[in-house]
Amino acid sequence: MKKFLMMLSMMLTMIFSTVMGQENSTKLQLKASKSLMPTNNKVTFEVVGGNPSTTYKYKWDLPKQVKKLSERGNKVVAKIEKEGNYTVKVKVESNDESNDVNLTTNVEVSDTKKIELLSVNKKVISCSGNVGEEKPEWLLDGNANPENYSQKWCEEGKKEHEVVIDLGNSCELYRMKFYDCRTKEPDYENAQNFKLFVSDNQQDWKLAVSDTDNNDNVKDISFAPVKGRYVKFVVYNPEKEFTIRIWELELYGVK
Repeated sequence: MKKFLMMLSMMLTMIFSTVMGQENSTKLQLKASKSLMPTNNKVTFEVVGGNPSTTYKYKWDLPKQVKKLSERGNKVVAKIEKEGNYTVKVKVESNDESNDVNLTTNVEVSDTKKIELLSVNKKVISCSGNVGEEKPEWLLDGNANPENYSQKWCEEGKKEHEVVIDLGNSCELYRMKFYDCRTKEPDYENAQNFKLFVSDNQQDWKLAVSDTDNNDNVKDISFAPVKGRYVKFVVYNPEKEFTIRIWELELYGVK
């Protein structure tokens, strides 16, 4: 009996350690502060995520046209003097070899393309649900800080919440930004896991953004351009049903 209890204790310890390790670590990602910009503009490349207990080393690989202004571990600030599309790479090494990874991100430099906000007053095609008058249409009203607390998209009781938006025309999308719960209601939880898909026909969806464990009050994500007319915004929690309270969703791109 004593031997059995010891084995049971060891198994529980291993399970607990595994779960805690999963909770305290997030997938490494390389992000650019801008994905479309004019020449000679500053851009920051940063590796985010990872395990706080892991030590990382970063080996950056920048195209020759990308002029490095500063480097500090997981972050490089640079500017690009010529128009074009550029891929920035970084090899991340750690004291745990299983965490070693090669990351890439892309930026486009153009003096003719100009990003603009495309989502205001666009049409909601479908939605997985909402609470009362707190409908997804409020995501697109152009007001991220309404006086009326019902003017947000709120939905409860699901592991996954989804809205599909028609931008009216096919666009090149470069950036998404959304104002989460705590920008106005600090006593509730932000949505931490989300994805953005883009399509021209509502059947073939291309993943533009996938982010996890992001607890920022305002999520602001630049990404490599994805072309399409329709956008699917998905907020999820793989572990449990939860409630979302999102005030505004902004989609930026080039018509």
